[in-house]
Amino acid sequence: MPRLLPDLLFPSAQFGLAELSAARLDGELTPVDSGFAPLDCPGTVALRLRALVPLLPETAIVERQSALWVYGFRPFPPARHQACVRAGVGRRAPSSVRLQVREVVLEADDVVAVSGIALTSRIRTAIDLARAPASVDDIQRDQLRLLVEASGATLDECLERLERCRNMPNKTRATVRLKEAFGAVLSPR
Repeated sequence: MPRLLPDLLFPSAQFGLAELSAARLDGELTPVDSGFAPLDCPGTVALRLRALVPLLPETAIVERQSALWVYGFRPFPPARHQACVRAGVGRRAPSSVRLQVREVVLEADDVVAVSGIALTSRIRTAIDLARAPASVDDIQRDQLRLLVEASGATLDECLERLERCRNMPNKTRATVRLKEAFGAVLSPR
């Protein structure tokens, strides 16, 4: 039987938030950030990215914790999504309560597109996550390890990529954390 609903719904004139929430409570829909998807719809990278489209300015690239969620290494989306725009491409996209936007220097292979929506590659996401917080907990270490493992990259590739990033703060911190993540991949618990 063909599906009667699209694979991602947002509150609209056709389906109000109350109706979508009721369908979720009835077990017909599941939340995907601010959208809703039928239960039989697979939770793919493309679906999670499309759920972010209403938030994203045209030139935005999904990054850091939001990219981690999109890739499926985080169970829930962050309360405030993270995106970036390429440095020097003109007007900076505004941030909002639901979206933090920063200007970043990116290389061509730092960005991938899925369903026409840009996000940082797994390697670039791993590098950003490895260098960002001053301290990390076991969950964040595991997320980084899983992301590194899924990227298919080697430690040397990640470190070479990190060195190519000019003016990036916390390179030493990122190097240590990436080595720890690769060590955990190579010698699982």
